[in-house]
Amino acid sequence: MSQGREVVSPHGFTAIEIVVVIVIITVLSIMGVSKYNELTIASRRESCLANAQTIDKAIAAWESQNKVTIPRGAALSITFDSNGTITASSGTEKLAPPPGAELKPRSTVIADLVKAPNVFVCPERAYARGGISHIHSVPEDEYTFLITETVDPSIRNKTRGVVCIHYGASGKMGPDDTPYSAHR
Repeated sequence: MSQGREVVSPHGFTAIEIVVVIVIITVLSIMGVSKYNELTIASRRESCLANAQTIDKAIAAWESQNKVTIPRGAALSITFDSNGTITASSGTEKLAPPPGAELKPRSTVIADLVKAPNVFVCPERAYARGGISHIHSVPEDEYTFLITETVDPSIRNKTRGVVCIHYGASGKMGPDDTPYSAHR
């Protein structure tokens, strides 16, 4: 008589199987974290560009309310800090009100139209500084409204627009030192 062997089925995983699973999970998580970082940088860049568009639209609303037309090619710039206060301007002497109208310049006139103070803060800079509260406590220049005589790459090849001072000016790299994350 031949003795038959009983086939015993294993009730666990071998060490090699466990190591392979751990390596696969590690590789997938590394890929996921890097993609997540790329997406968060892209999201903050898009938020910054949306902030710039909001500021540009607020300036257009101010022009409309005050019946002022900023001439094209006027070489004008207005700089805003993180609280929406106008901190510098050049070329604004070209902003003449229509006859009979009176302009009352105030440093927060555009911020009053926006009514959302965080619009004047670059989201990437807020992230780098540890949050929005750190930005508003020590305001710095954030955005510049430009009208140029020729198209400008920093305002998306237009002659009018708003640019992020920290990551959007011509030739500047983004927060990760690549042109991909630049705010243009």
